[in-house]
Amino acid sequence: MSKKVERSNTFTETVFELEAVPDPQTELADKNSPVSEHQNETSSPPYTVFYQWERYFLVGFASYLAVFSSISVPIYLPALPDIETEFNITTEKINLTVVTYTIFQGLGPAFWCPISDRFGRRIVYMCCTIVYIAACVGLALAPSYGALLGLRALQAAGMAATVAIGSGVIGDITTRQERGGFVGIFSGFTLVGSAVGPIIGGALTSSFGTWRSIFWFLVIACGVSFVLLIVAYPETARFIVGNGSIKPRWFFAQSPIMILRGMFNSAMKQKTYSTREEAKEKGLLADTVKVSMISTFRIVCYKDVAMVLIPIGLHYTAWFMVITAQSTLLKEEYNFSVMNVGVSYLANGAGSLIGSLVSGRILDAIYKIHANRYKAEWEENYPGTPVNMEEFDIQQARLSPAKYISTLVIATIIIFGWTIQYHVHYMVPIIMTGLISFGSVFFISIGQCLLIDLFPGEGSTASAGLNVVRCLLCAIGLAVVDRMIKSLGCGGTFTLMAGILVLSWSCIFIEQKKGQKWDKERRDKKKASKQV
Repeated sequence: MSKKVERSNTFTETVFELEAVPDPQTELADKNSPVSEHQNETSSPPYTVFYQWERYFLVGFASYLAVFSSISVPIYLPALPDIETEFNITTEKINLTVVTYTIFQGLGPAFWCPISDRFGRRIVYMCCTIVYIAACVGLALAPSYGALLGLRALQAAGMAATVAIGSGVIGDITTRQERGGFVGIFSGFTLVGSAVGPIIGGALTSSFGTWRSIFWFLVIACGVSFVLLIVAYPETARFIVGNGSIKPRWFFAQSPIMILRGMFNSAMKQKTYSTREEAKEKGLLADTVKVSMISTFRIVCYKDVAMVLIPIGLHYTAWFMVITAQSTLLKEEYNFSVMNVGVSYLANGAGSLIGSLVSGRILDAIYKIHANRYKAEWEENYPGTPVNMEEFDIQQARLSPAKYISTLVIATIIIFGWTIQYHVHYMVPIIMTGLISFGSVFFISIGQCLLIDLFPGEGSTASAGLNVVRCLLCAIGLAVVDRMIKSLGCGGTFTLMAGILVLSWSCIFIEQKKGQKWDKERRDKKKASKQV
């Protein structure tokens, strides 16, 4: 018999039996309707009414939107020499446009994501794509360096939030035991843009003879996504639509495809509640989260969150320092052409893709192992009582593979640096970039998954905190990587970064030891404030 535990955000998650009882979402995927026809009114509603394939569509489309944030830097890199020549500026000034984008890429979600956790995902997605498209049109027509710099900031601020909002979508439609797989897919496909960007940018610039074609390409690609977003992407925020069966109150949260689905699908009609109060009584509708523009920075300042964000930000920074320096190093040390440099990034893309798929499966498997062990211990100590998941050590379950993945990243970064410095065959450092990407995507997925677990209902805001830390650290790393290589050499630079990553392990160990205690203190304080 499965046991259920009430979550603090008013909806119920099925926790056990993880092995004996089929996951409710898997059952939904096998039925002829999103909600089982055999489910009566007294039974608990399913966590989500979306079919399995629909959830993959939601996460896949969220990944597609997030790609525009990750691709906008690398797609632009092959065109930097042409832009430098056209505007008659120095290399340092043109690099400033990259650093500016990275800074606003970190700060943008701090504005958008609290709005997402208050008014829903759909409206913020629409606003972000409109701002991004407008910025890309401006960049394609930019008459001066000043306009280019300002519009790059607007472009970053507009679309960067899609990465964090995608995490919120995953939190809306998945339970803990399956979340790792979806987070892995989302993280990997999002970061693939970093790999294919240079290839696309180089091909567009070469084919059309102008760097402005890059931004027209982004306008068209994002415009298509905007149309699909309006027509087919439903609202998923649980405080608005519950498990997906509640009709949103606001017109901008209603997608045409969900209106048609509710009209023609009898199973959806069976679970449509007459009032939102009735839905809340059934435990279907989550409480509205009170958020503000400082919510992101508040989350970053929590002790347990900081212990997660610091190592993730440093690993992300080291990874981007590698792939940013890669083009210059291969050109200078191995005489690579622009086309060959672009092709070399395929290893990075392959590593990101494989890392996303593998990390998700491993994270889900590790969660099941820890959860089943916890269940056995609970039943031994408290026989006949419901399993209390508030006592489950989610920090240990999520972070247990972190040090092994970090070791892979550290070793491959060192090899990358020294093989280039000693002119070892170019295939060795290129292969290392693939392994670095694999490990980095895996490591980021670990932290992203844990943050969604720690802040149910605030997944977008929590992920925005991750975005702020990693992008600001990355901006610092990209600003100094060239000077570091000139001063320390390629081997010395990346050995130093590897040493910094080793030091970040202390944060992981502290989180594993004290994270659960800090999380409980925060939740108790939040409950006490609600009672006042």
